[in-house]
Amino acid sequence: MERSIEIKRRAQRFILNRDLDGALSEYEKLVASGDSDPYHSVLLADLLYKKGDAQGATRRYLEAVDGYEKAGLYKNAIAVCKKMLRLSFAPGMVLKRLASLHALDGLATESSLYYMQHADVVLQVDELAEARASPRPRRARWPRRPPATRA
Repeated sequence: MERSIEIKRRAQRFILNRDLDGALSEYEKLVASGDSDPYHSVLLADLLYKKGDAQGATRRYLEAVDGYEKAGLYKNAIAVCKKMLRLSFAPGMVLKRLASLHALDGLATESSLYYMQHADVVLQVDELAEARASPRPRRARWPRRPPATRA
């Protein structure tokens, strides 16, 4: 525990001195040491993004999403996915993950909306098979008109 705190302190010092490479190496040590807090992957992804490594940042953000999902912290995973959308990282894949995370969190309407957005994105890049495989939103089972009430 003390070792991980020391690593975090060193990484913060590197960030304050604008040494992103030094901070990256420290956070890499932290992740490799077995401290599996998904937030460390988010920090790594943020640093990689600042360095211009979009592919590495995407990989680390997705690691964080997986970690939060395994821990049952769906709202945290959703927040990371939304951050990825704002940064325009893999929108098709991220929308699909957002849909499944919202479904796991019990938010069926939001899940359906993200599945529809996913289908739209994959249609724009001519991935018809992927769009067809995207789950369709379920219709609510409501009657067309409310039943007449008797007075």
